[in-house]
Amino acid sequence: MVKVYEMTRFDAMTIRLHYCGQTILANFKGGVSAKVRARLTTSDRFVQDALEADPRYGTLYRMLRSYEDFSCYKAANAEVDSKPKKIAKVKSINDALRFFTEMGASVTGEADLSTLMARYNVEFPNMKK
Repeated sequence: MVKVYEMTRFDAMTIRLHYCGQTILANFKGGVSAKVRARLTTSDRFVQDALEADPRYGTLYRMLRSYEDFSCYKAANAEVDSKPKKIAKVKSINDALRFFTEMGASVTGEADLSTLMARYNVEFPNMKK
């Protein structure tokens, strides 16, 4: 099962969790504004249990969505057909970064755009560089 967690107030944060004698660092990243918060996507059941057992769960961060079937998650985020989908509403680099962040991708900067465009099989015909 894949779960996506979202910070409630921050654009990026790493939190330390202590669970069953293990220390886990959960790195929430990809937030760009008040609309798009930092996210963490994981399929590791141990990390999911640690996140949900933490007393900050529900206040500092929350579960945004979950996918029961991993193949369903992959199909939603993988290349569906060989022809790239054209996204006309993206007109700037910031719009493109926001688009990928809303898709759940971990975006660190402008250098990730070409990789993410290939991964999500999209192109932006109206984007000005």
